[in-house]
Amino acid sequence: MSSDAATVHRADLGPLEYLGKGGTAVIYRLPRFSLPDTPPVVFKEYNAKTRKFGGHALRTGLLSLVQQRLRMATDERARWDERITWAVRVVDDDYGVCGILLPLIPDHFFQDLRGRTGTVSRGPREVDLLFGATADMARLGLPEATPVQRLGVAVQIAKVCARVHEQKLVLGDISGRNMVYDLDGPRPRVMVVDADGARLEGSQGAFGGQPHTPHWEPPEALLAAARLRAARRAGTVQSVTTPLNQTMMQNRATDVYKLGLMLVRVVDHGRGRSVNRKPKVAVDIFRTAWGANAADLLERSLSDRPADRPTARALYESMHRTVRTTPPPALPPGTKVGGFVFRDGVGWVRHGA
Repeated sequence: MSSDAATVHRADLGPLEYLGKGGTAVIYRLPRFSLPDTPPVVFKEYNAKTRKFGGHALRTGLLSLVQQRLRMATDERARWDERITWAVRVVDDDYGVCGILLPLIPDHFFQDLRGRTGTVSRGPREVDLLFGATADMARLGLPEATPVQRLGVAVQIAKVCARVHEQKLVLGDISGRNMVYDLDGPRPRVMVVDADGARLEGSQGAFGGQPHTPHWEPPEALLAAARLRAARRAGTVQSVTTPLNQTMMQNRATDVYKLGLMLVRVVDHGRGRSVNRKPKVAVDIFRTAWGANAADLLERSLSDRPADRPTARALYESMHRTVRTTPPPALPPGTKVGGFVFRDGVGWVRHGA
């Protein structure tokens, strides 16, 4: 596929409407620009620092992402666009690559959020909002997420990661801020955002190494960083066996580790849980919901040994068993089963107790 089919010139985008900005780019709505067979798009224009950092790899890395999507069949591409705000075109200006076009995040992933001062502003409902205590969510104006809904969110997160890996892609910077969720409808929905740091396996990403978000680093990256710090203190950086880029090395195994962290933090939530790396409670929840295999795979996903981690697909498939979505019917007081009797307001107790 030629690069011409995957690029558009900035001058052809028409008028730009400012939406917001982050540390690397400014986002614009495009009121008069559209692409065939593509949802409404926005323009993510990289700032000068980001363009310089990407260097020559910026064009190659971004084109590989755009072309991977364009190679998909039309129906497959539509399903992809529902789950990921993927780069749909590379944008050039007179000096080179200046940004990308991305699908607009649908409004149902946004929420009116109440700040500390009481002011209300509309923002994306990021998955990390699920990590905290229910009372804290309520203060922000978020609806309560039931245990069943949390399990549904976990299923969808695993599903989208499995789908990305099947395309031989590495997401890299997976974190609670790079996914959004929606609890309305028959089942929860999630969407990956800020995926331009992903890369096709066997190729270099648009920004070279794929850095880790703090508190999401896999063990191998933490170990590499510790070795690098020790080598620097000893003045032997040139002879250290772990190169600098290994602190940012990403692959399917690091994706699975971060996927495991996200699942743990979604189902075992509360104050301080946003940095939780201990899966015990979440493993028990998985065992109750889906059985021993799902519990084992979740625990293995957080292994210090990358080779012991399962595939995202295996983890997702283990979570396929239907989760109870409605409470069991109310039982009349005095119902007896075996040696137990149901007592209103108490539950099952041994008969005669």
